[in-house]
Amino acid sequence: MGTTEILARFVIETGYNDFPKEAVELAKGYILDCVGHTIGGSGEEVSRRLMNHLRESGGKPEVGVTGGRFKTTVPNACWVNGTSAHALELEAAGRFGGSNYSPLVPSALALGEMLNSSGKSVIEAFVLGVEIQGKVGLGSIGAPNRGYIGFMYGPIAVAAIAAKLMKFDTSLLTTSLGLAIPYCGGFRRSTGSMAHLLDSGIAARDGVVAAFLAKAGITACQDIIEGWEGFGEVYCEGEQGGYDFDAMTKDLGNPFYIISPGTSAKSYGCCVQNDRALDAIFKLIEQYDIHYDQVESVEVETPPHTGKMLRFNEPRSGEEAKFSLKHSLAAALLTRKPEMPWTAPFTDERAVDPKYKEARAKINWKIRTDLPMTRVHTGEQKVALKMRDGRVLSNAVDASNQRGARGKDLSREDRLTIFRSCVKGKISDAEAERLVALVSILEELDSVREIAEIMTSAQA
Repeated sequence: MGTTEILARFVIETGYNDFPKEAVELAKGYILDCVGHTIGGSGEEVSRRLMNHLRESGGKPEVGVTGGRFKTTVPNACWVNGTSAHALELEAAGRFGGSNYSPLVPSALALGEMLNSSGKSVIEAFVLGVEIQGKVGLGSIGAPNRGYIGFMYGPIAVAAIAAKLMKFDTSLLTTSLGLAIPYCGGFRRSTGSMAHLLDSGIAARDGVVAAFLAKAGITACQDIIEGWEGFGEVYCEGEQGGYDFDAMTKDLGNPFYIISPGTSAKSYGCCVQNDRALDAIFKLIEQYDIHYDQVESVEVETPPHTGKMLRFNEPRSGEEAKFSLKHSLAAALLTRKPEMPWTAPFTDERAVDPKYKEARAKINWKIRTDLPMTRVHTGEQKVALKMRDGRVLSNAVDASNQRGARGKDLSREDRLTIFRSCVKGKISDAEAERLVALVSILEELDSVREIAEIMTSAQA
C-alpha cells in the first residue's frame, strides 16, 4: 500500500474505542475553544462580508451559519464558519505544519448537523482528522518552508472527517483525498490581510466538497500524496525540508497526534509566532513590576522564520498588527498584563495610535540568520529589557515552554474565561453555559444539533 491508502485505511478502520481517554478530553477542550472562537469571530469584518455574500448568493438551507441566523449549504456554512473560527487569531496552532484546528471543528459540526450525528461520532471524526493532517504535516516540512501556510493541510483533515461521518469505505476516502489535495493552498504572503483569514474557511469548504464529489462518483488519483508530481513533489520539494512519506504513516495513533506532539491553545489574539517573545516579556514585566516609562529599549532575537511571518514593523491595520512582532511587544509594554483573551491591541485604531507607534520605536529586533529556516514554530526567542536605571533584564522562551504548549496547556478556568469573553454579547449567558455543559458531555449526546442551533442563533 502507498501512503495515501495507508492513511485512508487507518481513518476508516480506527474508531472511538481506540482512543485513550486523554485524546477524548483534549478533543472536547479544543472543540469548545473553537465554538467560542467561531461565535466571537462571526462579528469580525471578514466574516460579516463573507456572510453577506453568501446570504445574497442564496443556497439550499441545509445547516446554520454561526452568528448569521440563517441556513445555507454545507459547503457554504463550512466556508464562513471556518473563516469565523480563524478571524480572532485565537485558533489552536502548534509547532508543526498540520496543527491548525479551525477548519476541522466547523466542518465536523456542520456535517454533524446535516447528518444528525452523535457527539461521539463528531469526536471520533475530529480526532482522526487531527491525526491525518498532523502526521502529513510532520512528514512535509518543505511545504511551510516554501511559503505555504498551515491551513494547507485542512482539506486533508476535513475530507477524512467527512468520510468518517458519512461512513465511507477506504476507496471513497482515497478518492476524496485525490480530489482535495490538488486544491490545498494558502500562502504565508497573504498574512496581514483578510485573505489569510479565509484560508481556514476555504480549507473547510474544499475538504467537504471533495467528499461530496467522491460520493457522487467523481474519480481522482489514488496515490495523490506519494505519486509522481503528487503532494510531496509539488508542495514540498525545495532546498529546505522536503518530505518523508514514512514519517506520514509511522506510528499512526501511537500516540495520537492530538496527544503528542499536540497543539497549543492560544490566549493572544495574534500570530502564534509572537507567543514566545510575548511570554518572555510578560514574565519580566510581572517579575520586576516594570512600567512603560522605565524601559529605554527592548532587544529581541528570533529564529529566521519569524522574520517572514511577523514582518509588519509599522502596521497600518489590525490585521497587519497581528503579524507584527514590534507591535505585539509594544502592546505588552503598554498594557503590562494580558487579559483573557488578549485581542484589544490588534485593531485598526491601535495599529496607528501614536502611543503604540512611540512604543514600537523602542523595539530593536535581531533575526538569527545563522539558524536554519526550518521547523517553523520552533526555536528560542530572547527578550532583553534595557532599563533607564542601567539594568538589563532578560528572558528566553522556546516552543516547549511557551504559554499553552502541549504539556503546559492553559488551565480549564483560563480557557473558559476566553470562551465566555468570545461569546459575550453574541449569545446569552445561559446559552453560553449551555454550550459549556453540552460539550463537556459531548460523547453522551445523541445529536450535536442543539450546539449548532445555539451557534446559528448568535448575533454576529
